[in-house]
Amino acid sequence: MDEKPLLDKLKSLICFKAGLNHVTPADCKRISIDIRKEFDKNVSETTLKRLFGFAATKFAFSKYTITALCEYAGKPEYIESLAEGGTHFGDKEDIWEKVSCHADRITRITLKNISCRSGLPYQTTVGRKFAEHAFEEFCEGRFNFMAFVAPAGYGKTILLSRLIDKYISDKETIYKSYSVLFVKSKLFLTHNKTKLQFENQLKALLGFANHSKKLFELLSDQSPKENRKLILIVDDYSEYLADFMNRLVPGLIKVVVAVSSEDWKCLNKRLKVPAYVSPVPLLNQIEVDQICSNLGILKAEPELFGLLTFPFYISFYFQFKMENKNDHHNRVVIYQEVIARFIKEKIYQSNNYTEKILLLKKLVQQMGYGVQQDEVNLDLFCVELMVFKNAYDELLIDGILVEDLKTIRFMDKNVFEYFLFIELLEQFNLNADLIFLRFINRVYGGSQREFALLKWSIRYMVKTGNPNAEEYIYRLELEGTEKKEIKMLLV
Repeated sequence: MDEKPLLDKLKSLICFKAGLNHVTPADCKRISIDIRKEFDKNVSETTLKRLFGFAATKFAFSKYTITALCEYAGKPEYIESLAEGGTHFGDKEDIWEKVSCHADRITRITLKNISCRSGLPYQTTVGRKFAEHAFEEFCEGRFNFMAFVAPAGYGKTILLSRLIDKYISDKETIYKSYSVLFVKSKLFLTHNKTKLQFENQLKALLGFANHSKKLFELLSDQSPKENRKLILIVDDYSEYLADFMNRLVPGLIKVVVAVSSEDWKCLNKRLKVPAYVSPVPLLNQIEVDQICSNLGILKAEPELFGLLTFPFYISFYFQFKMENKNDHHNRVVIYQEVIARFIKEKIYQSNNYTEKILLLKKLVQQMGYGVQQDEVNLDLFCVELMVFKNAYDELLIDGILVEDLKTIRFMDKNVFEYFLFIELLEQFNLNADLIFLRFINRVYGGSQREFALLKWSIRYMVKTGNPNAEEYIYRLELEGTEKKEIKMLLV
């Protein structure tokens, strides 16, 4: 009698009895204890690891072990059939079973870490329809490589996590035959940050570190007849990914990566294979409303929609709302507060903050204080980039700055306007008086930038306890609606 179906059934029943979807190496110890408590039989943790493919098996399992396992699974009728067959669980290594087991374990760890570090409670985040459509088209199409591309802070990590929640965790999905490995790119670094060959690292993650065959050869042994595939999902950029993709054997592995716009430029230059590229847009109205609803916020202020379409601002908006549940703040106050909190965390409380501030101040100066231009030629900024290289790289990674071909600019005009205000204020010795406000009125008069600078000025006066803020507003040459808007900062 062929014992293979019985073995598969036995392992499934053991999982069910233990209350697990998949057994991991850590679960084997608990199952061993459960068997001893319930049936007074000793099946070691190591034996269970051999059963589930986490350790090599060089001999047949004893009838004692088979009996204990079958009784635990509630199938004593399997004992004789399995014992007669000798039950050498490891006669032929099931490559894809091992791949799926290791990939699933790592994927679950990655998802848990992302959930714990999410700026919002993870359960309040939403899947994105455009990403789902793109992922389905990619899986069913001819491409082996897909890239979600967007500046930092656009929610690429959550986007990947939600895709896995929808398509991979659900075992009834059409992709249930795929093995999915979801990793952060830093897993392809050793403890001392030196890079190893991408394929060798991937082999190690999948449990084949010491195997003599190449990864593609291992996977091709069973894949054609079982229609199995490995979907490798990498969050962030890995330098060796392009070389790996250029050697990829079609049909066995599909790779999905989420990268910043800057990293995509580097990666794309080195690729020799076609890629399915999906730009990540800002959040739309439905997505913003859904997230706010999940957060317990009935509806976001309509005037804040333009701000909240940037995913990186939503966590600061939620933070402010939670800290001020019993207070009423108008939309202008909230708008300024959210931006200020973002800048505080991403710049003033970050590594290399002194260098970052100096670099941003210099950038504002090179931009002619926003009167003539909103970007600077990189050639004119090369000395500063050499001096402040680490700070500059972090500003790019955090989505504060963006490189466009040969220019550099602030990604968000709100952040630029804040640092423009700070630079102007320092020129007036931090004295935000009527002379300072009239200077803004004169230089930036009639523009949206004037309005933004005046709002930052009034906020500064309120925070520093200047008693003349309201008087100054009335003495400025402003339209009635603009005065009303700025006065909202005094409430």
